[in-house]
Parts: sequence; structure tokens; C-alpha cells
Amino acid sequence: MGTIAWFNAYTLATYNDEDAVMIQLVYVSSSVRLFTKDELIGILEVSRTHNQSKGITGILLYANGNFLQLLEGEKKDVDALYEKITQDKRHRGCIKLFAKDATSRLFPDWSMGFRELSKDECDTKKGYSDLMAFWNNPMDLKNNPNQLLRILGEFSMNNR
Repeated sequence: MGTIAWFNAYTLATYNDEDAVMIQLVYVSSSVRLFTKDELIGILEVSRTHNQSKGITGILLYANGNFLQLLEGEKKDVDALYEKITQDKRHRGCIKLFAKDATSRLFPDWSMGFRELSKDECDTKKGYSDLMAFWNNPMDLKNNPNQLLRILGEFSMNNR
């Protein structure tokens, strides 16, 4: 399976609820099988439409059948989406690494950024090796949420 180009979605529904609690939630999971490029694009198209309507932003990374996703938005919407994600039969072993209150978004303009990572990219591109080191041990991710957010932020800056 070839590498899918970096997909950004720069449209976002207006988010103006001053009293709402915004959170960032990160989880990892494994696909039940490897997805084709077209299948991943289909998942993204549906996700972006839904996320835009709910004011949810974030990023989805996919490597060797494994997902890592950061969702950010109003707590009730992110929690509802995560519950729906855990019921999706296309993946298993969903582990919530953390959910924390946030005062700002890491991905304010992306209804869902996406990247399929290849082994070569992970070995050679700036920011990828740090991310993959964490990804290989989910408990390290769970115990270091701020470091994971920093790495994801650097990753996004290197891929815009």
C-alpha cells in the first residue's frame, strides 16, 4: 500500500459557545485489516463532514494498520464521537490515552488532518521518529500527554 498524501481540511463550523468546556482526547487502536487508500479516503470524507458540523478538529494518523487520533472540541461532542468510534467494527483495541481540558486547539483549522505513515518516513523525517517511538508503547503516550501534544504539534507544523 502506497503512502497517501497529506490531507488537510481547512473548513470548520463556527465555534462560539463561551461556556462550553473544550477538551483534547487522544486514543490508539488497531484496524481489523489493512485499509486501501480509497477506504481511508472514504472514512475521512465522512469524518470531516461530521466533525465540521460539530466544531470538532484534530488529526488522524495511520501506520501499519494502527490508528492514533487526537480529537478536540466541546466535551459533550468529543465524548459522543469517541463513544461512537469505540463501537466501530473496523478497528479494535481502542485505548483512550487521555482526555484533558484545553484552552486552545492544536489543530484549529483542520476538521480532520490525516497522514498515512510509511516505515521509511518514520525513519527519516523530522518529528516522525519521536512520534513512532511513543506509538510503539501506548503506556508511554498515556503517561506523557503534554509531550505527546508537543510532538503532534511539531508533526503538524512539518506537514502543512
